[in-house]
Amino acid sequence: MTRRIVVADPDTQVLHLTTPGSRAYVARGRIEVSKSGEKLGTFPIERVQGVVVHGNIDLSSGLIREVLWRSLSVVWCTSSGRVTGWARAAQGPNGGPRLLQHVASHHGRIDLARQFVAAKVANQATLLRRHGDAPAAVTRLRELQRDALAAPSLTDLFGIEGDAAARYFEHFLTMFRPASWQPKG
Repeated sequence: MTRRIVVADPDTQVLHLTTPGSRAYVARGRIEVSKSGEKLGTFPIERVQGVVVHGNIDLSSGLIREVLWRSLSVVWCTSSGRVTGWARAAQGPNGGPRLLQHVASHHGRIDLARQFVAAKVANQATLLRRHGDAPAAVTRLRELQRDALAAPSLTDLFGIEGDAAARYFEHFLTMFRPASWQPKG
C-alpha cells in the first residue's frame, strides 16, 4: 500500500453533507445540495478536497464521477458517524488519458473526434477486407475514413460515422463462414 502525505491546502476543505433526505449534484462547476426543491448550499468543486456523507443523503452519479475524476474520495457514514464505505479513484494506466479526453470533449475538440471516427472506420474497413466479401464496401469505407479526417463540423462527422456503420453492418454477415454460425443437427 502506498503512503501519501498531503500538505494542507487552506483554500480547500472536506465537504460534509449532513441533512437527511437531501440530494447533492454537480451543476455549472459547483456542488449543489437541495432538499424538496429548496437549495441548501452550493460550493465550487475546485475548493472541495473530499466528500463525507452522513446518513441518508443521495449523491448523483455525475457528482460521484466528477469527484473521482478529480482523484478525490467519497466517504459514506451513518448519521452517527460510523464509516460504512468509501470510494476513491482508480489508479489504472488509462485514467489520465481518459480524463484528458473527457476535458477535451467538453471543449468540442473536433480535431480529436475526427481522429477517433477515422480510426473506427479504418477498423471496419480492415475487418471487412480481411474476413468479409464486400470489396466495394471496403473501398467506400476507406473514402469515408478520409472524409472523416476533413469533416467541417460535428454534424458532418456524425453523418460520415453513420454512413460507415450502415455499410459495415450491411455486409457484417459476410465475415462469418456458414459452417461456423449455423446450428448443427
